[in-house]
Amino acid sequence: MPGAEKGDLLLVHFTSRTSEGEIFESSLEGDPQEVRLGEGKINPAFEEALTGMKPGDKKTVTLPAEKAYGNYKSRLVFRMKKKHLNLVGDPEKGDMVNITLPNGKKAFVEVVESSGKYLKVDGNHPMAGEDMEYEIMLVDILPAEKI
Repeated sequence: MPGAEKGDLLLVHFTSRTSEGEIFESSLEGDPQEVRLGEGKINPAFEEALTGMKPGDKKTVTLPAEKAYGNYKSRLVFRMKKKHLNLVGDPEKGDMVNITLPNGKKAFVEVVESSGKYLKVDGNHPMAGEDMEYEIMLVDILPAEKI
């Protein structure tokens, strides 16, 4: 069987860890994830790593923060008036809330402080600024039309 190539539908198991070894996400407890090579829906480094792999192959890919979830951006931490949000209850530090930004786009942010009429929120991905290591295992290549 040839290795995975653009257009193939793959079944993939993965585990992502921080550089300190803390597991952030894993598919091992559930079903493998479906990935179509070449669609551009996954990190380009994973596309490259999966290309050529055969069922049963395993690889470890290490990505610096800027290629994983991005560098931490302090401009994504800001204060908002609670009255401008459709909140149910009073969110506490650590809660995740959906907000509408001034440009009309929606964002899922973490509450870092709640005081009086204001919330301080962080719009960075929880793993922003972290180098990440991914263990990838190709479970199967499913017959599919090429892209």
